[in-house]
Amino acid sequence: MAEKADNALAITPHHFTRACQLRGEKRQSERNGGQRAGATSEECFSVKVMERWNRELPEANEIVPKASVYFVQAELNGRFKP
Repeated sequence: MAEKADNALAITPHHFTRACQLRGEKRQSERNGGQRAGATSEECFSVKVMERWNRELPEANEIVPKASVYFVQAELNGRFKP
């Protein structure tokens, strides 16, 4: 509950955070509706997906050659039967 100071409600950090969040949501809604310039939610999501893909790609590129070597060695030793 907010404290009273000089017969007025004190503004707490929680109130400020919520107001900023609402303003941000309103702006994003305007972007999605074409009323404001900027990236839509869908575009932001696409960028996040591509960034994640780019982060994971070096790891995948490292795993594939190691897996290939493992399966070739297993096949040569007779342990691998497809």
